[in-house]
Amino acid sequence: MTVRQYIRNSWDKSLRTRGHRPDGIALPYPYNSPCAEGIFDEFYYWDTCFTNKGLIADGKYEDALHNVLNMAYLIDRYGYMPNAAVTGMLNRSQPPLFGVMVRDIMPYAGTQEKQALIEALEREYRFWMSRRLLPSGLNRYGNSADKETKLLMADEAERRLSRSFDGVDRETLGGNILAECESGWDFSPRFGFHCMDYAPIDLNSLLYLYEQMLADYLPDKRGEFLSAAVRRKERLYKYCFDGTKLTDAIPGGAPTKVTSAACALPFVVGLSNDRVALLSVVRRLEHEHGIAACEKTDDSAVCQWGYPNMWAPLVWFVYCALINAGLLDDSERIGQKYLSTVEQSFGDTGKLWEKYDAVRGGKATVNEYTETEMLGWTAGVYNAIYDELNQ
Repeated sequence: MTVRQYIRNSWDKSLRTRGHRPDGIALPYPYNSPCAEGIFDEFYYWDTCFTNKGLIADGKYEDALHNVLNMAYLIDRYGYMPNAAVTGMLNRSQPPLFGVMVRDIMPYAGTQEKQALIEALEREYRFWMSRRLLPSGLNRYGNSADKETKLLMADEAERRLSRSFDGVDRETLGGNILAECESGWDFSPRFGFHCMDYAPIDLNSLLYLYEQMLADYLPDKRGEFLSAAVRRKERLYKYCFDGTKLTDAIPGGAPTKVTSAACALPFVVGLSNDRVALLSVVRRLEHEHGIAACEKTDDSAVCQWGYPNMWAPLVWFVYCALINAGLLDDSERIGQKYLSTVEQSFGDTGKLWEKYDAVRGGKATVNEYTETEMLGWTAGVYNAIYDELNQ
């Protein structure tokens, strides 16, 4: 059986009406969980964006539409899309990829559904602009957790990372840990465990995309959103440009010294078209078996969203960035490395995995919890790249 056949045969196994957690939130439609048989069976935010790419590639348009409508329901109910559809994760969101999902599903949505999705898109944008804003006018990741939850998360981070955070305020640490969970990169050397101080380049790039989309979808507010996009671009180049590329930065301070795959996002959304800058990012992250989340740092040994791990959504961002920059040979090389790594591992194990090793190949060995089989974004990105490279 090929990987593509395995994926096509497995989608229905990932359909759920409710996960195993008692604090799960009821949804109006069935949803696709990240795992067909693994530990993640709730409805997660950014996982679903990439799951949907795979569903659409396999012609499962109704399932993909239901996933997006479930998100619109949650945004309407809470004002934002939670990390997952469980009450224990209502204190945070995840990278705002609802806009990408809306764009992908529009050809398969009815008139009323399209209108509901546009309204949800604007509402989610307003959440980020009112609840996650830095004094610089750029956005950050954060949380709305109480003190007890923050203290518990500080303990959880020490357990997952097998390290102690001595000499720091535990509540502040827990808040930053929760913000890093909202980033989806829990945990990573990107922010030095001070996530709430940073203007993340992926978050601000995605909100720039929202501003462009809303300007198109809402003609009567076009001026507002285009002006917001112009201001964001100006601020990003003021605070987050390291002399070569746009990257994470603490506004008013120095940009991060860690190059990560998040640096591909400005090229995905049209904030930059500098081929030299993009290729410098790729050179730092590319290895024999694919793209690592971050370049190698002293924290790499304990952070699963760092070297040498390769994650499907980050491969997709780099792949799309290279296409947008017209670097088609490079995009094909990166895409083919991902396909080959997934295929070789599938041949050895008969499964797809949450993440892989960009340096040695095979499933990842740097984990913060028991490695789990994964359909979700691994399958979605595989399908999307496979179809593009085999047209």
